[in-house]
Amino acid sequence: METYIVIQNIEAEPEWPKLFGIALSVCDSFQIMYPDGEWDAENPLLTGKPEFENLEGIRTFPWDGMKDSTVYSGPLNAESRELFWQHMVPREDDYIYPLWNFDFYREGKLVFSIQDFSVCLAYSYPEMMEIFAVQGIDLLSLEG
Repeated sequence: METYIVIQNIEAEPEWPKLFGIALSVCDSFQIMYPDGEWDAENPLLTGKPEFENLEGIRTFPWDGMKDSTVYSGPLNAESRELFWQHMVPREDDYIYPLWNFDFYREGKLVFSIQDFSVCLAYSYPEMMEIFAVQGIDLLSLEG
């Protein structure tokens, strides 16, 4: 069974931009989940949906985590990385709603997950712990 470190509120974590940047750079694919239906700017669960739907190489399939919802799956490339960065690393001059629910994978293994907009699950595989440690981030110290 995989273990993970839980960061309860990424918005309050000073190391978040660095942590997220590392995850973006070392992971190679993603899955992002959206409720089905038309895009609605007033529904924060749909933030970014039109942009992710239009990414090249996107695949879709039903999500078993919520009724009437879809997983959008694709490679983490320059375009998708920029979309994730814009939504998940807030800038004071340009607030954009964060993304609701997504996962990052490295070589097919789930290594990083955001749930409910601001809860991060960082899977504690030795190779990922080492990658973060080399960059000066002790994941265990961020838990809570």
